[in-house]
Amino acid sequence: MRISANWLETAVALLQAKQLPKLVHFAQTVLAQAQEMGEAGMTDQANAYYFLGLAWSENEPDSALNAYLQALKLCPKHPDYLRQTGHLLRNMGQEAKALRYYQQAVKWNPNQLSAWFNLLQMLFQMQSWQELLKQLELALVQFPEDPHFKTRETALRISALHGLAESALKNQNYTEALSYYQQAFKYQRGIPWTDLDSRHTLLPSNGPLSTLPAEMSRDKWVHDLEQWIWLDQQGLLPKQAQACLPDIQDLLSQLTEERCEVLHLSPKHLTLLKSCFNAPVFWPQTAFIGPVLNPELNFEVLENNFLKSSVPLLWFDHFLSPEALTSLRQFCLGATLWRDYYANQGYLGAFMDDGFVSPLLLKIAEALQLAFPKILGDKALHYLWGFKYGSSSQGIRLHADQAQINLNFWLTPDCANLNPAGGGLQVYDCCAPSNWNFQDYNDQASQARIQAYLLHSKAQMTQIPHRQNRAVLFNSQLFHRTDPPQFKQGYENRRINVTMLFG
Repeated sequence: MRISANWLETAVALLQAKQLPKLVHFAQTVLAQAQEMGEAGMTDQANAYYFLGLAWSENEPDSALNAYLQALKLCPKHPDYLRQTGHLLRNMGQEAKALRYYQQAVKWNPNQLSAWFNLLQMLFQMQSWQELLKQLELALVQFPEDPHFKTRETALRISALHGLAESALKNQNYTEALSYYQQAFKYQRGIPWTDLDSRHTLLPSNGPLSTLPAEMSRDKWVHDLEQWIWLDQQGLLPKQAQACLPDIQDLLSQLTEERCEVLHLSPKHLTLLKSCFNAPVFWPQTAFIGPVLNPELNFEVLENNFLKSSVPLLWFDHFLSPEALTSLRQFCLGATLWRDYYANQGYLGAFMDDGFVSPLLLKIAEALQLAFPKILGDKALHYLWGFKYGSSSQGIRLHADQAQINLNFWLTPDCANLNPAGGGLQVYDCCAPSNWNFQDYNDQASQARIQAYLLHSKAQMTQIPHRQNRAVLFNSQLFHRTDPPQFKQGYENRRINVTMLFG
């Protein structure tokens, strides 16, 4: 019996209409006819098996897999057969087998962008970061100018580098972790302006994540503009940025006069700021030489006090060595990486996977694990961040963190604190319930529930006043919040805290 020339159109129509039983019957009929034709019907046989696989893939995956494999026996290089076999195996949880079919699809169809995307996505899902980076380089050779590939390539590369950094942290290899974070940052935000040749006078373009919004909180802009002026006063503002400084100062004066909460940028301001918004203007990564923790502290006694305490909470002063304190404060004042703005609470955040990382920060984490071996020795650094607060900030809401041990410490001089009895941290002697998820104990929407739980538990609060170079060590699951700060106005007076999560 002769097979209809347009049978593929009929099969596609049945598939799109989700008439799967009819499609199975139709494909089986075509398959039988094609088999009678022998070698002349091989292509139709393969396509019939393929449509049987499509029809069975959702409800009968084993039958679908067998059909796809039969199709591949007849046409082993067919991109659709390889792709769908990979998809099916991935959905069946057989990732390693799925990967092999995606690899074959790329091998036989190297110019097909979708085949590369499937392979790269599978490696991402498997967290095979080194292989993902290797395949990205090979794909880049195939599609050097393709804008769709370039966008995906950058995002996948950043994910791979972050994945490698996290793996290095788990193994307590801080040097390797730092290297991966530094590489990722340059893909995220672009090359730091301080790394550019001094003859480069044009403002460089930012990385893919630095899109200028049409409007933004006034306080965020005030901080950023004050930071540029501070960098210039310290002789640290890169040459490429100095030409913009008069306009920056003019805009800051305007913002100081206008008390609007949301800034609507004029075309002139948009033009001025589009190249420098969230740009890596200054990002020092100099190695720190010397002890980072205060050598006069008796960490063994501190550790024992923490372990003996009925509430896993400890605070102590003179945490960092004087040189490390000065260096880290300069880093926080100068590095242009305070991108996350929490308008309702008046503070900015900088995070480990977006530039808030340096040789000194990781050296502090490593030194802490050595100083507190019973508390932190087997708990790798999980994450770290910094927060910087405006003079009218209310601080961070009540919450718990997703780790085992928190270490918070403060960098701003005591003379900036208008309330020496406060401005630090409030810690409750009550942990988040084990059956609460992260949103339950960390979201803004959960504040009433947390308050009710603390009231029901008769939780007691410990108020820890702010002091420069004071560290607070506690169980991450204890509820805590910023003690509302009252600090002087002025860029150097902003309250700065660093948080490290372990375990």
